[in-house]
Amino acid sequence: MSLRSQARIGHRLHHIAQREALYRDFIVAASETYGRALLNNEPELHELVVLYGMTSRMRVVSSPNVIASAEKTVESIIDAYSSPNMTVLEIRDLVKSGQPIDPLRAFSEMAREELREF
Repeated sequence: MSLRSQARIGHRLHHIAQREALYRDFIVAASETYGRALLNNEPELHELVVLYGMTSRMRVVSSPNVIASAEKTVESIIDAYSSPNMTVLEIRDLVKSGQPIDPLRAFSEMAREELREF
């Protein structure tokens, strides 16, 4: 294998690792913020700013589908802050009934698909 091919492969692997880390960090931050939003009506602005920052970083390296999904996730979190607070029992009942409460599902699937294609 030529040095040029090895460098290209190394560069590609580096970019994949960066995207994986960004997506993982976004999922962790968004899930924590969403959990607080279900139980609270006062958003932590710092947390929302972090999510907007990660979404902006995605605009540089990600596909339009992943970016749109990240934006929709952040919108869902903001909507959850303006919804009535839920108790843990209410959340459990929603999960048991099969109602969708996972705003990160679509993002996770889009990110996985993009990483698979890359």
